[in-house]
Order: sequence, then structure tokens, then C-alpha cells
Amino acid sequence: MLIHSANLRIVSTQREFCAAQELEHTSATLAAMDASNDRLAEGREELRSHRGLFSGSRRLLRALFTSSVLDTVSLYGGLAVFFLVVAYILQVCASAAFCSSSLFHLALRLCMASS
Repeated sequence: MLIHSANLRIVSTQREFCAAQELEHTSATLAAMDASNDRLAEGREELRSHRGLFSGSRRLLRALFTSSVLDTVSLYGGLAVFFLVVAYILQVCASAAFCSSSLFHLALRLCMASS
């Protein structure tokens, strides 16, 4: 019976020790969670203070994108006008060369002679 009561005391002491360790672990976890909550609150406040900066940056990026699109459209429009002018000049030069050729004059005389 003496051994049995000694065993009960040892088991009781071990349970108390485990409970104390769990209590320490829980309090350390709660302290870490509290510190983490404070850091999250600081981060949230900092984010709120930068909200105006984010909206201004978004507005500037949108304007930059719009400008980029307009630049691209004007570049392609300019290239199209350039190629149309080149095609017109080539057409005029080709018809002028054809009109000044002796073959054109021969064809014109044949047309006039048949009418």
C-alpha cells in the first residue's frame, strides 16, 4: 500500500508537471498571437495610409496605358498613310512612264485610225 500511494503521488506530480507545461505553452502561444495581432493592426494602418498613393499610381498607370495605345494607333495610321502615298507616287510614275513610251503612242495612233 505504501508503494501504491507513492506511485499515485508520482503520477499526480507528473500530471501537475504536464499541466504546468501545457499552461506555459498555451500562455506563450497566446502571447505570440497577441504580438501577431498587434503587427497585423500596424500593417492594416500602414496600408490605409498608403491607399491614396495606390489610387494615384493606378490613375497614372491607366493614363500611361492609354497613351501607349494612342501612340500605337497613330504609328500604324502614319505607316498606312506613308504606304498609300508611296503607292500613289508609284502609280503616277508608272502611268507617266507608260504614257511617254513609244508603245503608248503607237496604241493611241491605232485607236484613232480605227475610229
